[in-house]
Amino acid sequence: MVDLTQYHLALLALGLTAMLMIVQLLIADVLAIVKKHPPGFPVEHNHANLLFRANRTHLNINESIAIFILSIAFAIAMNANSNVVNGAAFSYFRPVYTLLLLKFKIIA
Repeated sequence: MVDLTQYHLALLALGLTAMLMIVQLLIADVLAIVKKHPPGFPVEHNHANLLFRANRTHLNINESIAIFILSIAFAIAMNANSNVVNGAAFSYFRPVYTLLLLKFKIIA
């Protein structure tokens, strides 16, 4: 049995990433409601549009979350070095990326 306490930072990163995804989804949903965007229709591709950026931010993390979870699970199952796993997990958790994409339009 693997001792999960040594991977507490990686597990924390998983939980924080889940919370970040919920916040991103809420922001995108509220913006869609405020801008009266019809449900089921794609958002217009326009980087000046905050709804597009919020939607893209959520979709970007949604595209890569599965490989993140599988990588962490595999590393823990193989009893990999906890310092490396914890560091890699926190490098994936990216609230700064989200803020830059939403606020400053630095990342397109």
